[in-house]
Amino acid sequence: MRFTFNTPLLLLLWHAATAAVALHATDTITSAGNNGRSGHLSNHNMDPNVVRSGTFDQIWKTKGLGNYNGFTEQFYAQPLVYTPPGSVQSVYVISQQNYAYRLDALTGAILASRQLAIPFLTIPDLDGCNDIADCVGSTATGVIDPARNAWYLTTKTYIDQSKTTAQGLAAGRYLIHALDVLTLEEKTNYPVGLEGMAADNAPWRIFEGGKHHQRPALMQIGEWIYAGFASHCVQWNFTGWVVGWEAGSGKVVAAYAMEGGREASGKGGGVWMSGGGLASDNAGRMFFATGNGYASQLADDPVPGRQPPTALEEAVVNMAINSDGSLTPSDFFMPWEKRDLDGMDKDLGTSGFILLEPSVFSAGDVSRIGCVAGKTGKLYFLNLDTLGGYQMGPGRKDAALQTIQLPGPVFASAGTYPFEGGYVYVTPVGHQTIAYKFGVSSTGAPIFTEAGKTAHQAAGRQGVGHTMVTTLNGEPGTGILWIVDVDGTNLRAYGTVPVNGILPTYAMLNNPGQMKFSRPTFGDGKVYVTTHTGYITAFGSPVNMPLNCSSPYDLGRANLGNTTTAAVSCTALTATRIDSIDLDVATHFGAGNYTLPRTLAAGDKFTLTANFTPRAVGPLSTNLNLRTTNLGGQKFATNTPVVLRGVGVSVAAVLSVSPSVLSFGEVVTGADSAGTELTFAISNGGLAPLVIQSYQWSNVSAKGPFTPLESLGSPFTFKGLPPVNGTVAPEGQALVTATFLPTRDGYSTLYLSLTTSGGTGTVGFFGTAGRSAAAVLEWQLSNGTWTPYSPAAPFEFDGGVLLGTQQTRKMRLTNRGGTTLTTTISKPPVSGALAASNALGSIAEGSQLAPNASEVATLVCSPPKGQVNLDPVAINATWTMNNNDPTFGKHTIEFLCAGRAPQVGPLDAAGQGYFRYAGCYKDADPERQLEKLLYYSQNNTNQQCFADCLAQGAGYALAATQYEGECWCGKGRGWPRTRVADVTCGYLCRGDYTQYCGGDGTYMSLFYDRRVVSPPGNDTTSSTTTSSSTTTAPTTSPTTSPTTTTTTTAPTTAPTNLPGNYTYLGCATEGVGGRALPLAFTSSSTMTPSLCQTFCTGLNHPLSGTEYASECYCGTSLTNGAALGSAACTMACSGAPLSICGGPSALSVYNWTSAPAVVPVVPATPAVLPGYADYVSLGCWTEGTNERALSGAATSSANMSVPVCVDYCKARGFALAGVEYAAECYCGQTLAATSMNVGASQCGMVCKGDAGSYCGGGNRLNVYRRNTTATAGAGVKRRWWW
Repeated sequence: MRFTFNTPLLLLLWHAATAAVALHATDTITSAGNNGRSGHLSNHNMDPNVVRSGTFDQIWKTKGLGNYNGFTEQFYAQPLVYTPPGSVQSVYVISQQNYAYRLDALTGAILASRQLAIPFLTIPDLDGCNDIADCVGSTATGVIDPARNAWYLTTKTYIDQSKTTAQGLAAGRYLIHALDVLTLEEKTNYPVGLEGMAADNAPWRIFEGGKHHQRPALMQIGEWIYAGFASHCVQWNFTGWVVGWEAGSGKVVAAYAMEGGREASGKGGGVWMSGGGLASDNAGRMFFATGNGYASQLADDPVPGRQPPTALEEAVVNMAINSDGSLTPSDFFMPWEKRDLDGMDKDLGTSGFILLEPSVFSAGDVSRIGCVAGKTGKLYFLNLDTLGGYQMGPGRKDAALQTIQLPGPVFASAGTYPFEGGYVYVTPVGHQTIAYKFGVSSTGAPIFTEAGKTAHQAAGRQGVGHTMVTTLNGEPGTGILWIVDVDGTNLRAYGTVPVNGILPTYAMLNNPGQMKFSRPTFGDGKVYVTTHTGYITAFGSPVNMPLNCSSPYDLGRANLGNTTTAAVSCTALTATRIDSIDLDVATHFGAGNYTLPRTLAAGDKFTLTANFTPRAVGPLSTNLNLRTTNLGGQKFATNTPVVLRGVGVSVAAVLSVSPSVLSFGEVVTGADSAGTELTFAISNGGLAPLVIQSYQWSNVSAKGPFTPLESLGSPFTFKGLPPVNGTVAPEGQALVTATFLPTRDGYSTLYLSLTTSGGTGTVGFFGTAGRSAAAVLEWQLSNGTWTPYSPAAPFEFDGGVLLGTQQTRKMRLTNRGGTTLTTTISKPPVSGALAASNALGSIAEGSQLAPNASEVATLVCSPPKGQVNLDPVAINATWTMNNNDPTFGKHTIEFLCAGRAPQVGPLDAAGQGYFRYAGCYKDADPERQLEKLLYYSQNNTNQQCFADCLAQGAGYALAATQYEGECWCGKGRGWPRTRVADVTCGYLCRGDYTQYCGGDGTYMSLFYDRRVVSPPGNDTTSSTTTSSSTTTAPTTSPTTSPTTTTTTTAPTTAPTNLPGNYTYLGCATEGVGGRALPLAFTSSSTMTPSLCQTFCTGLNHPLSGTEYASECYCGTSLTNGAALGSAACTMACSGAPLSICGGPSALSVYNWTSAPAVVPVVPATPAVLPGYADYVSLGCWTEGTNERALSGAATSSANMSVPVCVDYCKARGFALAGVEYAAECYCGQTLAATSMNVGASQCGMVCKGDAGSYCGGGNRLNVYRRNTTATAGAGVKRRWWW
């Protein structure tokens, strides 16, 4: 079954059991009347003739009881209307003081009230945020579950209910409630607190009630209730949330945080929508819009909608609702200028995201449309099945169906009128409400064009309410557009179709103190609104009757043609003149014995005689209308209706047949030997027996030609048909069973005519027979051709899909049989990289296809963006399906999509890159892992780095990009030690934003030339051996398989149990310009301290030193500036995991005491060089955030020192020079704004070429600035001294 928003059935979408619940047709139990939130209602008896007649006005106004701390009570939450079983229709509303009310919808009398909790105080606990004055209690509109007779809502309060004073932000709490609709008492298991709840997608995100604000209307889907949360004035480190719970138990089943990353700036993504509700068009997904946020994960990197970021800021979000109620983001839309919107606080999510009625608003391949507008004044129309992602449109703009620039910002949800071609209405702040007409472009795409405006402008401040539209019983031409506003005329009603560009004005009504961001709620011919002054107000008609006529009048039972009478007496309630009298239907009733016009003073009597002359049997009624002119000072209605009723009886027999049409639908020919049965009744409404005189039948029309019943053959037969000359008792009936048992395919009709003593009647019978349904499942290839389904082969995205993009393919189900095909099981893939675009809305369970009809489902493959030169990534999904085709059976349909990485040169004959991506590796581990830094370039790409490394000559088989613009080359002296998650290398290349070029200065995107080397077989992501783990010792050649060892304890820095003739001297730095121990060298994959000692003493060298885990050096003294005192000896020996064998550029040094004594060089004490030439030290600075601190030029050297770097930068005209990582040099004119000055202790790495000076540290630079008058201001993006 397909749901459309203009049917009452959608009101019951969330609970199958409500099919049996007697929900009154004019009840409104959720915001906007249904979960589509389009604002259109068809069943509330709102007659445009009445609304514009002048009799429609305020009928009651009730003040709430709240007076907490002397504050005026305020009602932000929209009223709901519900008729509890056995009771009157009631209005439900809750205030900011947490007072819940149930009022009589007709009179406004308070039937029940209760304060659920004390409110949270705005001052001082919201730190100056006064969007809601005085106190915050319940802001969001709740939802009523008719199956449980429960009213669900939320309240903000404090932990201590005994106090009336502020308790502080940390003491704030949020509660969810389920109230009995009669008593307002809590249901079992409620209330439920949310404090301390961890986010499902980001467990480090903890819900704090004080910081958050629940503004959007609640939504019920099946067993689940959902609520959205934002903040107060975008303060504190908050995140938007969507929280869901099980309706019966109150158990939280979903807690999804919009800020799912770990960015320090990651706050925002509030779900508030000015109170508009979470939306849904089926049980498998929900939609909402979010506000601004500051994680800003998406910058210049276009992202398909099926790859939502973890920070869902400034976005329209499609959340998949899983079977357990949990949520998974499956699609999103984010404006292309998102970062600009954040900077200007231009929220997208200031209005609700509404879902347009698909039966009207669809065209071509776009079957479902939603729309949203925000502070920028842009109105976006989006495809619900593929929202559009981020910068996926032409020119990296928006992939929206249509974007309309409005004249001002929007804080109110749009509304729809799904008749007369279809209209959408939206109200910008300070401007008229604008009507957009739906149409179809020449290319078959949906398009909206401005058709007209209201004659009145909205308030020049935010606060105009969400749009509502009513129709009278869903009839075209009866639409009323409703707008509530904070200024001017507060409740305005208009026609829905512009006349000469203007929407006709129907009513202008006042409701002083009208609440901002409100939405009018509708009951039985009445509209309810609220105020910030403590009132709930009802408008309707009549306003006040000028006459009290004691209606209704019962004129009793009367035989057909006979007349009964009754005296109607009316008392004037005000000075009035009766001008005319008429009846709605004059067939059975009349009126007389009066003279008009008649002028009455208050208290005067007026009488007339009503008569009843029935022309039909049974209960009959009408309205007698007394049309008046008001002669008093108060406003009264101009019509007083008086109900007349009676019962028509007949002494003679009267025939009636019910139902008069029986449709058997479809049956499979020969499938059921008993046939299909339906029942109808032949009734006698008279007081004499009804005699059956004859039966005749026709298969042509209800008017014949007819044939005697005796000649009737198949496919229709009857049982219980009274015989000719038989009778039906007075006021009795005979039940007849009709059987449809076709023997051939086709459409069959039969018209049965009855002639009786009480008249004639005709019953029509209709049925279709055919062969069984036959399902044909097909898959569309990229060239448009369709291939049939085979259980042995998956449906495949031919050609694959490029990483970081998305493609769609279609699956088509066709009915090639003779009767309707019904899908009985449909379990599509709902989320992930390969999923259905509208998982529960296409080929859905219960959907039906007529013979030769088809339905198409769209599958989206959206492989996550990855690095270049990767092998294809296989993406799989399944869809379980069955139907009533007896030969189809239950199938698990498999889908396959190959995610293809871009291949960049040099390429082989098959178009595959020779340089293959090895992964993201940690650099400076602790020293640089590749030998040569070629450059930092604004045009850097991976392929450029490959070419430049090849140009360095033979042996450069490794290439790595880093920090967006750097290119490093290596000869494979040792494979980098530590591989990390690929997401760590997430910097976009300077020269191509579609590629990744490493991470910050610590991480590199590593590639290897497969013609020369192969990667080691067992890379790990661990860089430590301090706990039980498996690590890989690097080798001297990446073509050699590494040695894998398992360690369980930390290696010992200071060795123990040394031979008696050896002493450990300590950790020494390597020499500058030469080895510290230069006389002999060896290496071994099983290196140990004793192995190195034996090697050196065998050559009569008293000093031995192990380095880099597997290397051994010998000498008689430390030379070339080497000195003891280094802290870099941290690497486990390749042959003794519990011992240390030096580190990068550091030696564990031992002295053989049997040889002549050797006095090591006294370690130098390094310091910050205060200056060199005309450059002075500026101290220690951090690298930039997502950028280099100095981005002008770069070099590295094993002999790096401050003078070397300063000379390099000065020669190139740069005012700033910075040394980093002991051996690197960076130049620039200014420091990046994100670079910060830190303590000198963070720049603690000794220069490679100067053991007495510091050259920065890990991601830290010792910065020097040219100290001349001409350049005194160079580099100043900020104050240097503070």
